[in-house]
Amino acid sequence: MSETKTDSILQRPLEFAGDPADLSTQQLVELSGNIFRQSKVTKVFNIDGAALNKLLSEVFKHHRQNDYHNHSHACHVLLNTFRFLSPIIPTIPPIETLTVLLSALCHDLDHAGVPNASLVSQKADVAIKYDGVSPLENHSVDEAFNFFQADGMKVLDNLNESDKAFFTANFRDLILATDLGNAAKGAETKEQWSSHFGNGRGSCWAELQHQLPRRLAMYRLVLLAADIGIVCETPQVYVNWVARLFKEMSASDPKLELVGFYTGQSKFLDFYAQPMYEKLVSVEFLNFAGVHSTRLKANRAAIGIHLAALTNQSASQDHLDVKLWS
Repeated sequence: MSETKTDSILQRPLEFAGDPADLSTQQLVELSGNIFRQSKVTKVFNIDGAALNKLLSEVFKHHRQNDYHNHSHACHVLLNTFRFLSPIIPTIPPIETLTVLLSALCHDLDHAGVPNASLVSQKADVAIKYDGVSPLENHSVDEAFNFFQADGMKVLDNLNESDKAFFTANFRDLILATDLGNAAKGAETKEQWSSHFGNGRGSCWAELQHQLPRRLAMYRLVLLAADIGIVCETPQVYVNWVARLFKEMSASDPKLELVGFYTGQSKFLDFYAQPMYEKLVSVEFLNFAGVHSTRLKANRAAIGIHLAALTNQSASQDHLDVKLWS
């Protein structure tokens, strides 16, 4: 894609179909800024362009140069969140939109590039600080609040007391929900979803407009789906990001083998991503189209091809006993 065409598509985030990893930091700032502007939160909360650009620049600067958990991933999760919620953003309370978008942007801020489990087992300072509970996510939240409160950061300055209270109460909770290794938090998210959306309940947006607990349950799962949204990109983009994830994980775990890693990825698609996306597709007012299921199946096939090549045999058909989101 030419530079002129790329710059043009950055103005229309919902049409962006490339790989954020191919964008420069300045282009990530531009794409992210357009998401915040087109969601109208900049107008509602009187966030001027200079303040927004400063925040985005600082947030991206404070993502480490990890292979996977980096500023490109942060932008991708923000983009996915905007995509999924786009049909209802005009009617969502603005403070909820702002909270969810900032949660997506900052969910892996200053990520160490090492899994929580490794930090806990190594008794790393950050794990001790948070008593071993979602240390990476808790650290990202605290780093983000430091940014929001720093001199010159005016993104939250114009929130009234009620909006500030909502943001403070829910920003951390949304980010903590992205810790896939926290079984208790995962069970809580699943229970909330089943309670509010099980058996087709809550599939009509009019039902949710005056029911905050249901909307919060929806935001949680949307952010989770956005966090793993690479599974619904084109196979080439997906495979590239999976390779980056292996490189990042193997740096902290030299014993990690490709066959085991790709077997794990195939099971992740089968028993986590696919059931989760099926639930979100059932909510008709969200922007989950057939393309997501089509690409996810194509990416599952791509992983199968990798496994077959690595093992020189048919792709593994092993199954887990329980589908996590079934």
